[in-house]
Formats: sequence, C-alpha cells, structure tokens
Amino acid sequence: MVRSVHERLGDHSPINLFEFVINPRSFGQTVENIFYLSFSIRDARARLDIDQDGMPIVSTVSDDLTEEEIKMENKQCVLEFTMSHWEDLKRALNITESIIPHREYDEENVAADGKSWY
Repeated sequence: MVRSVHERLGDHSPINLFEFVINPRSFGQTVENIFYLSFSIRDARARLDIDQDGMPIVSTVSDDLTEEEIKMENKQCVLEFTMSHWEDLKRALNITESIIPHREYDEENVAADGKSWY
C-alpha cells in the first residue's frame, strides 16, 4: 500500500496534503493514508512544505538525491488529526472523491459485531 500511495502522489504532485490523503467515505482510511504517506516522507521520497496560504503541500522528491540531501529531507513531524478535523476539511476543501482509492475490506476481517477489526 505504501508503494501505491507513493505512485498516486507521483501522479498528483505537488498537491495539498489534505486533498491527497482524505477519503471522504472513511475517517479510518484517511488515517491509514496519512500513515502510508509517512513512509515516503521518512524515506525522503516525498516532502511536506507549506504554501503561501499556510496549507501543507506534499510532493515527490527526485530519486537522484545525494546522501546529504536525503539527510536534509528526512524529517518527520506529528500531525494531530481528529474526526472533527476530517469533517471540517472535507467541507472546507469540498472533497467528494478520494485520490487514493477507497478500499473495500473482506467480511472475514470484520469481528462478529460487524463494527470492529481483528
């Protein structure tokens, strides 16, 4: 999934972070998308910047970075992201479709109550 998210980013780079990761159908998958994207950022294959409006922008990074450039790129941060943030951002950015495809889960992975995951 990490590779798939990185490939999608390559198709849309640069892009507003929230427009890229938000799945309007699923808060849980939005959090998963942020998690998967974090590996590309950690590995200096993607970077996070702030645009002129103060919004986070994510983009791919060239594959031909030197070791020194990778060390400079390889920074991470903690992002507080609640369901309320998700709802507000969907509305404010008018996100109705997910760039990272929605994933259907097998019924065998759902607990007996139909609500929780194993």
